[in-house]
Amino acid sequence: MTFIFAAALSLLCVAIILISPRVGIVFLFIIKPIVDSTWNDHMGGINALKILGALVPAVLFLRFIFTSDLRKHGAPFIIIWLIYFLANIICFSLILTKGQVVGSIEFILRIANGLIGFYMLRTYIDNEKWLKVFVIGLLIAGLYPMGMGVYQAATGKIWQLRESVGLIRNVGLYHDSFSLRYLVFQTLVGILLYWSFFKKKSIISSLFLSGYSLVSIFVLFKLYTKAGYAILILWAITWSIFNKKVFQFIVLFMLVLALNLATGSDIYDKFTTVYSKEMSAIEGTGDESRILSGRLYLWEDNWENWKGSGIPGILFGLGTTAGTSHNEFLRVLISSGVFGFTAYMILLFLVSYNVIKNLFRDRNTMSVIAFMVLTGWLVDSIGLVPGLYSSYQWYAWGIIGLNMKPLEYLKRLTHPDLKPSTPATAPLLVKG
Repeated sequence: MTFIFAAALSLLCVAIILISPRVGIVFLFIIKPIVDSTWNDHMGGINALKILGALVPAVLFLRFIFTSDLRKHGAPFIIIWLIYFLANIICFSLILTKGQVVGSIEFILRIANGLIGFYMLRTYIDNEKWLKVFVIGLLIAGLYPMGMGVYQAATGKIWQLRESVGLIRNVGLYHDSFSLRYLVFQTLVGILLYWSFFKKKSIISSLFLSGYSLVSIFVLFKLYTKAGYAILILWAITWSIFNKKVFQFIVLFMLVLALNLATGSDIYDKFTTVYSKEMSAIEGTGDESRILSGRLYLWEDNWENWKGSGIPGILFGLGTTAGTSHNEFLRVLISSGVFGFTAYMILLFLVSYNVIKNLFRDRNTMSVIAFMVLTGWLVDSIGLVPGLYSSYQWYAWGIIGLNMKPLEYLKRLTHPDLKPSTPATAPLLVKG
């Protein structure tokens, strides 16, 4: 029954994207947390996640090719994106020659979602009105997973048993902690954007957004994830420095300390438990092989396999998705060889350079958030393979791509006194 519901939502979303891509993309972000929670419900080996992951890039590819949507809004770095995509086409072909038809198609669609994700927001979220609609969509999207996280913490209900260093992770109905973790950060992005650009001067809206933030952080805390904690700390520092809110950061830190004391050091104990293996290795009292859940030895094995694969394998990859490599850079190297790895690193360098350039040039809320999302992607790339997660790529590459468009309305939202250069090109200002 849940499969039918999730599949119907997915097909409805694709139909809306065909008719009105702006509405469809907002709807996509709203329903994705619901669809993701049905990962274990399928029919004939196909779940609703695969339906969305296949049809969304297919439909948007067709729109980009046969309409002027993409050309009208520009396509930065399209050449290097296509070179990277070509490298993965080679990997797709190698997987196909092994008789893995379904696996090869799933792989290339995952890569396609990265390319599509980079351009879809900058193409369709192109004025203040639709930015506000999109941001509200992110806030709505977070209600289901955050509510699930709070419910599980309050009741102790276990849907999926996931443990880490003896701690039970509250992943809800999701497959693993990452599936819920990225939704926490996506929700925080929505909160920060709404607070910065659209929040009305009322106590109710301030209390709602503040409470929503605290709930999201609480859900993240109960996931007991190293990368999640690291990203949250980096985000807090980045936001405080570039928005000149260091004092607020200090106050927040003191509140955390006070809350820790009030809970009998429970926060500190859980935090140190999450990093206990790494701390033991640093102190010389633990086994280094247990750092990052044993990923060091896994990386070494994958590296040696790639090096010993011969010239074709080294240059063009081993014909595998390398999804279990638990490192994005290693995954790219194994699956698409030096050719694909070089293209990916050039792409990542160009994107990072432009994000940092925009950060120091404009320093508006969007540029700060894009930098935060980029740091999150880099942290996740150490122990995971985010380039194979469709919805994460829509969110991460989407925000980064949106920030790279010189949107006048973003400048005016950040600086309300800035007047548009010509009335004909100025979109309607959103009040508040």
